[in-house]
Amino acid sequence: MLVPAEARMRYGIATWVVAAVLATSAPQAGSTWTLDPRASSITFTLKATLHEVEGSFELASGEIRFDPRTGAVLGRVVVDARSGDTANGKRDKKMHESVLHSTEHPIIEFVPTSFEGALEPHGKSDLRLHGTLRLMGVEHAVEFPLELHLEPGEARARGSFSVPYVEWGLEDPSAFVLRVAKVVQVSFEVVGRVLADPEK
Repeated sequence: MLVPAEARMRYGIATWVVAAVLATSAPQAGSTWTLDPRASSITFTLKATLHEVEGSFELASGEIRFDPRTGAVLGRVVVDARSGDTANGKRDKKMHESVLHSTEHPIIEFVPTSFEGALEPHGKSDLRLHGTLRLMGVEHAVEFPLELHLEPGEARARGSFSVPYVEWGLEDPSAFVLRVAKVVQVSFEVVGRVLADPEK
């Protein structure tokens, strides 16, 4: 049966619209995105006697791919350990030389492995991320809540997690008078640019 020209035109427009929607939304949740160090931030807080120590690290690089079909996450996030800064030269010198040994171990690396939760193709998703944190050459399993926002061409994520650094074998920088907590709280907010899915 022949389809009238007007019907074929409407069908063609509808098909184009559906294809356009799928092209801009469906791949988002399964796309790879590269982190932008200039638009990202990593901070930490360490409770101490009479005050809190606040500082920051610089993101060196990162690339992550979420697979909504399997719940797997691929990629790696690299932090420059040498960039650790608390705005106190003496304290920073001790942090780098005695705690982080950042000359010998210049990077801190997070490798995500899987996630829990519903990954939306657009907008906000509340997930729980699992992975491995490599600190001073030793790997430690970590998991934490992740707030992820996916939009066409861009992805944003933020979260926080605790690092029991003394339990993990790092030196306790406490002095006779100044005592610090054995756990440091790390917070991050990262921005990435979504790349085309090579499998599409």
